Order: sequence, then C-alpha cells, then structure tokens
Amino acid sequence: MADFNDMNSIAVDEAKSNIAFNVMRDPIITESGIKANKDLIVKTDGQVPLGIVSKNHTLIPYGDSMDFITSELAKNSVDYKIRESLIMPNGNMYQEYVLDMPMGNPDGQMINPMIIAHGSYKYQPLKIIGGTFRFVCSNGIMVGETIKSIAISANSGPNVLQSSITDELASMLQKFNTVSQKYVQLAEENYNKLLASFIMVNSLSVNFKQVVMAALVEKNLIKMKVEQLNNKSLEGKTASQVFKHETGAEFSAWEFYNVLTDVATHKVSSAQTRTHVYRVISKMFGV
Repeated sequence: MADFNDMNSIAVDEAKSNIAFNVMRDPIITESGIKANKDLIVKTDGQVPLGIVSKNHTLIPYGDSMDFITSELAKNSVDYKIRESLIMPNGNMYQEYVLDMPMGNPDGQMINPMIIAHGSYKYQPLKIIGGTFRFVCSNGIMVGETIKSIAISANSGPNVLQSSITDELASMLQKFNTVSQKYVQLAEENYNKLLASFIMVNSLSVNFKQVVMAALVEKNLIKMKVEQLNNKSLEGKTASQVFKHETGAEFSAWEFYNVLTDVATHKVSSAQTRTHVYRVISKMFGV
C-alpha cells in the first residue's frame, strides 16, 4: 500500500531553488516629478514587473518563507515531504508539503495532512492552507471549510518572520481529526445532491465538469450522455439539459469526492487554477 515513505518528493534544496529569484522596489515618479506613495515591484532577472504596492507593503523572499514553514514544522516535531514547489505565471509561489501524520478515513487507504503555501510579492506575503493527500491516487485537496488558513498580512512589517506561528500551526494540525470525522460522514451520504450541485455551480468550467463526468462513467458509477456544449455557460440551464445521466451503481459522497480530487490534482495543470478548484470542492462538500 502506497504511503508517506514511498511517495516521490522534491529535495529541500531543489524546492528552494525552484522558487528563488530576486526582486527590487522601484519608486514610482509622476510626470511632474513627484514621488508617489507606491513602488513598482520588479523581478531583477529580466526586469520583469510583478505589480504595484504601497510603500509599507511587506516583501518576504520566498526562500525565507520556506525556511519559516520548515522551522515551524520542526518545532511541532512534524516530518514532511515537499510534493510541489514552483513559481506560477503571475510570479507567486506555490508549494505543497505532505506531513507524516496518517489520518483515519472511510476506506482504509493512506491519507495524510498536507499544507499548501502561497507566497506573493504583490499580494499577501504568505498564506498556509490546510489540505489532505491520498496516496493511492496521489490526490491532493484543500479543507478550507474545516481548517482556518494561517495568513501573514502585507502590513506586518519586515520582521514578521521573527515571530512564530507554532501555536497556530499546532491548532491546524489538531483539527485534521475533525477532517477525518467529516470524511467518515461523506461515506455515509448519498452522492445525488452533491452531484446536482456540482453540475450547476458556475465557478467550475464546463470542460472540468465533462472530465469529471467521464471519470464517473469510466468507474461505472453513472451512465451518461453529455450534450455538446461548446464551452458555453451553464447559467440558465438545468442539470437534465446539460448532463443526462442515470446511476450505474449506488455510490457515496466520499467516492464522488475522491473522483473530483483525482481530476483536480491530475487534470488541472495550472497551480493557480487547481487552487481555485480545490476551494470550490472544499466549499461544496463542507470539508
């Protein structure tokens, strides 16, 4: 059975190298020669502009954010592996840390807590979001409806990382027990209402929905005929007008949840879009 010890991961040095680049603040001067109360943040390699921020906006190098996260995990005696570490097209940092803390779940497959770290030079310097990782399919997902994220404000000041989030992180880790309980409840719920909600939600693309429905068909969970949509909005359409389906076999909300997380993890290539899909799924299932 796949577990934490078997998973592929990125070495710490490589993970840090993947997110390392230098930035500088370039004061904005008006046409009349007056300095504005804002700076342009520029990636020094290639002079790429990343955005405009206020003078008191806190800039935290991504490598420092990573050191901060790993040191806080060490304070909580939590071993981890880095699954993903990259810079998104908008210049923001994205990382996934899978933690060595097996969780209870309905089907006995290995699932561990995961934290997702977002960093930005333009927006919130650092945000840590709770999630879970299912080894059998290598599926990740956020659990933002159950566990409150940890955020460092853009106005926190240059010495913010000298403080500690040890207590906040410890609280986050304890709440994964609640996530386990919610997963057990999903195994006892029918998929019907959630499938209808999924079909009608406007914040997921038609393409993503088609891939999910095809995955349900492949697993013989439903039988379906999908009408040609040409990527038009689902707004104003009923579920029966869009996806005609009938049950192939009874299945639980937990099984549906895992199909969604599988598609989100492996079929959505953009980390930015995947984060959005994770949030929608978390909200839909109340996890």
